[in-house]
Amino acid sequence: QEFARISPEPTCLGCALSATRSTTPATMAEEEVAWDSTVQEWLIDEGNCVAGALGDPATGTFYAAAPVEGEAGWAMVYKEPYEQMLAQEDGTEKSETIDESAIMKEV
Repeated sequence: QEFARISPEPTCLGCALSATRSTTPATMAEEEVAWDSTVQEWLIDEGNCVAGALGDPATGTFYAAAPVEGEAGWAMVYKEPYEQMLAQEDGTEKSETIDESAIMKEV
């Protein structure tokens, strides 16, 4: 598998590597499983994190997460867009949409 450095410094969730993607769905699924295992090995098994994920900051798409067992990583690091009440500077609360993919594209 080939790797391309996408940033001189680690980016979102501690990874600065991106896999060269294939266009076939079967190969893409295999690559995603491989990346899940890589996140597991580098971040979780080493004791550096309790959860981790990889994503493409250009598109906001997450494609790997760990801990792998039972897809626990996905439950810990990603949530579909949702509404949440957030405190405002004036002491009031306001409903805001939280969209993690959109936020990743901004950072």
